[in-house]
Amino acid sequence: NHGTSQQRQTWLARGFKSGKLSDCNTMSGPI
Repeated sequence: NHGTSQQRQTWLARGFKSGKLSDCNTMSGPI
């Protein structure tokens, strides 16, 4: 379960805010 697009958007926003995008990139894998 990768969650909804809204949840993924929240994860990305949280990653950009914290400056640790890699921390919330575990669900989508390496870019």
